[in-house]
Amino acid sequence: MVVGKIRGTHNYLDYRAYKYVIDIFWNFSYRCGFCPCKLASLQPLEFFTECGAESDILAKEVISVQYAQLNKTIGILLPECTNPLTRILKDLDGVRHIEQKLAYCQSLWRYNRPQKGRFREFTQCGWESFDPITTDLEMIYYAAKFLEKLQLPYTLYINHLGDSNYQKEYALFIKEFLIQNNYEIMHTNYLRLLDKKEINFDTPFPLPEEYETYLIKLVQDLQNLKINAQINRRLVRGLDYYQDIIFEFHVEEQAILAGGRYDRITQDWKHPVKATGWALGVERAVEYINYIPNNKIIYFTGSFDSLIKLRELNLPISNCQDTAKFFSKGFWIIKEQEEFKFYHKNYKEGLNYSKFKEVY
Repeated sequence: MVVGKIRGTHNYLDYRAYKYVIDIFWNFSYRCGFCPCKLASLQPLEFFTECGAESDILAKEVISVQYAQLNKTIGILLPECTNPLTRILKDLDGVRHIEQKLAYCQSLWRYNRPQKGRFREFTQCGWESFDPITTDLEMIYYAAKFLEKLQLPYTLYINHLGDSNYQKEYALFIKEFLIQNNYEIMHTNYLRLLDKKEINFDTPFPLPEEYETYLIKLVQDLQNLKINAQINRRLVRGLDYYQDIIFEFHVEEQAILAGGRYDRITQDWKHPVKATGWALGVERAVEYINYIPNNKIIYFTGSFDSLIKLRELNLPISNCQDTAKFFSKGFWIIKEQEEFKFYHKNYKEGLNYSKFKEVY
């Protein structure tokens, strides 16, 4: 059940589907060698200047926090994780002495128009890799495997944004196209207009041969790993720090996981590194996963002439009268490969009981 009084925020009285997604994320991240990190919910505005002066976040989505008595702004609510994380690492002289592959799951805030799967307070799980050996292929491959663990059928789109010089040339190309075709649109970053369906770009700005060769090979390598990818030359990201490879995973035409390379904002470090990452919107994932709570009821009749009722397989229900009597004898239940064992605190081995049945 979801309730809320402030527009764009929700109170979840049943959080099991969200916890299911987050638990899979953390288990998958641990297995892939990513270290969990956590950022403060309140961050200084200057941490986001690397987004670009005209980024969507700085232009219209920042939510500031004020100290009411002094009418003083003390910071902004965290709208995304990449920028503050890179700024913090820069102040720590990079990642030479700490983990190079970091994972997070955070509540974020953006003042945008609430809609399906997009709220003003939302949860985002993501990876950020500052490991020089992490390739685009590796990052996209593991993102796809994560979605497969969530059993989400996806469509993968990939593009190559080039470096900063190429992006400037591309922006001028788009501006001239708009003028020639009588589009009355003024914008400070014309690359963002690429994903506007109402603008009919007949031919994309050509990629340099080096970039095009790399992009085609990346798609082929993914196909060799049984991951289908489509090149979308109109794919862009909403933050200005991205360059080179970017990607989006769509479920039913809705972007659910996205990321790319952002070496641009780590090149001014004392020891520059390569950087890439991705993030998943948990609320959007919950919209599409097929999550069914486990509501099996277990009845067990043992030597105590009592009926023990357990609602979720291996979790005791504290308000069940006979459960307290059972556990007072020192026993507890553990599920092992579809077999239920009853353990006693004074025994190393479990005691199997056959007098039990499942009711669905």
